[in-house]
Amino acid sequence: EYSAATGTYSYTLPEGTVGDITVHDLSGCEMKHISGLAADGTVHQASLQGLSRGVYMSTLTTAGADGRLDRRTIKTVVH
Repeated sequence: EYSAATGTYSYTLPEGTVGDITVHDLSGCEMKHISGLAADGTVHQASLQGLSRGVYMSTLTTAGADGRLDRRTIKTVVH
């Protein structure tokens, strides 16, 4: 979940997974990559500070212990 008010993502990843967030501008250029997201079943936050105002596409990618990838992409508006 992304909060435009704070510029942060709140996320929970199940134990045994690894995750990262990749942020692209609308032309497809990678603007930010956050890797090594904590995966312990509790709520954590990741900041998008440093990005200019605008609209971005953010993808959360997780990999389970079995190697299966899961991707979720959302539109992100930075104020």
